[in-house]
This record gives sequence, C-alpha cells and structure tokens, in this order.
Amino acid sequence: MKNIGNTTEQYGIELLSFETKQLDLPSDNKAAVYERMISERENISATYTAEGSSEAQKIRNTTDKEVNVLLSEANKNAEILIAEGEAEYMRILSEAYSDESKQDFYSFVRSLDALKASMTGDNKTVILSPDSPIAQIFYGR
Repeated sequence: MKNIGNTTEQYGIELLSFETKQLDLPSDNKAAVYERMISERENISATYTAEGSSEAQKIRNTTDKEVNVLLSEANKNAEILIAEGEAEYMRILSEAYSDESKQDFYSFVRSLDALKASMTGDNKTVILSPDSPIAQIFYGR
C-alpha cells in the first residue's frame, strides 16, 4: 500500500483506500491447495483422536485400579465378617453343648435339620431307627 502511494504521488494522486473484492487461487493450483488443507485438518483430527484415546485409556486404567482396590477391601471385610459369624456360631454351640439341660434339645434340633436336608426334591422316603429321637416323637414316646 505504501509503495503504491509513493508511485502515485508524483502524478498528484493520493491513494486513500484500497479494497480487494475477490482473491482466488490460480485454477491449476486449487486442487493441490485444497488437498493440502484437507490433509492438515485430517492430521489435526488424528492428533485430537489419539490424545482423546490416550486420556480415555488413562481414565479406564485408573478406574480399574480403584475397582480392584474396592473389591479386595470388600472381600477382605466379607471374609472377616464371615469368620466372626462362624466364631460366634461356634461359641454359641459350645455354650449350648456345655449345658446339660440344653444338650438334648440342640441334639434334637440338629437331627431335625438333618432330616429336613435329606428330604429335598422328590426324595420323601425316610427310614428311621425306632430308637432315634425323631422316631420317638412320631411314635409319641
């Protein structure tokens, strides 16, 4: 713009404004320029996709690690609770069997539990000794 103003001043012309209405590529270069633009945009897109995939994998890895930690803690707590429950069960049983008055009752309850467990499915026939505590109840003794 300055160069144009310098050359026109000698003729008494002052250039105040210069506007371009249309700027276009030569037709023989258009295809190559457009292909280059497309290639650059595809490279940018591939970069963003790779960065996104990397971040997604980091998030998945972190989440998997946290899930494994939580599961192992939950399993540990479950095993502790099961062990405590079994210990309490054994304590109650030993207390019950140590008391002479309760020993017969708990023995009878365990016999009933065994009878119930044996009568699953279509198996409804049970052969009892006449001396068994369950048979004595059936016979009214």
